Amino acid sequence: MPTATPFTALGAGNGFPFCPPKVNVADRGDGSPYDYWTTLSGVSKDSPVASDALIAESLQLGMKLFWNLNEINCDAVYENISGNINSVSSAIFEVFNESGIATEPKDRVCETLGLRSSTTDPNNSIFPHAQIGSNSLNICRMYNGSTSSEDNFIGYGATLARPLNPRTTFIGCTGGAAAGFCSTVLGGYLNEENISSIAEDYQYVNMGSEGSPIWLTCAAIAQNSGVYSGTVDASLLISEITYTNGSTVRNGYAEIISLDFYTY
Repeated sequence: MPTATPFTALGAGNGFPFCPPKVNVADRGDGSPYDYWTTLSGVSKDSPVASDALIAESLQLGMKLFWNLNEINCDAVYENISGNINSVSSAIFEVFNESGIATEPKDRVCETLGLRSSTTDPNNSIFPHAQIGSNSLNICRMYNGSTSSEDNFIGYGATLARPLNPRTTFIGCTGGAAAGFCSTVLGGYLNEENISSIAEDYQYVNMGSEGSPIWLTCAAIAQNSGVYSGTVDASLLISEITYTNGSTVRNGYAEIISLDFYTY
């Protein structure tokens, strides 16, 4: 855990330098709730009763994620048809700006769009790459019902997890084998893909500690048809894929290990 420079920020008066978007987790756009959703403090589709204490805790955790997150610790491997390996591990977060440089918490005061991170193996031109990162590391206000009524407000959570689009999700990690893919993603809410040609698993996961949990949804998916065999376990935050064609065997995986935070 690196040590950050202490600072004071007025922000937008809500703990962030931006106004978190409002999300109705009870309506994904078709009148049905998201398949999985949870605030950072654990108010979820399975345990939907919020309290002032849980809402306050979710705000503290949202601020911790935005201001103090330093790294996503991940491992990802992509092995192409020729047996070349493209691998990547860990990603220092970069502020969402044109220069895309890593920043300390004090430098995030003016970042109204949230943070981003993107890492691929810099020594390998294989496509697609093994990749980890985020293009939308933002915090949202969650409502279990219409966002026009504050009575439905249940706390702060992470933004959408997109299992099939790990580079545009809250946090994503992707690998693969031959032309097949596997990915593990984290977010505050998501929908199951329900596609017969992929293996899928979904769980609520604690990315904090036992005494100080940070609750997120996790999706682990992998191609699972024909010459591709996928193995997924969202509770362990890992997805794996094997390509087998005669004597040719290729492997890939994507695992999210932990989150690392600045201290003061």
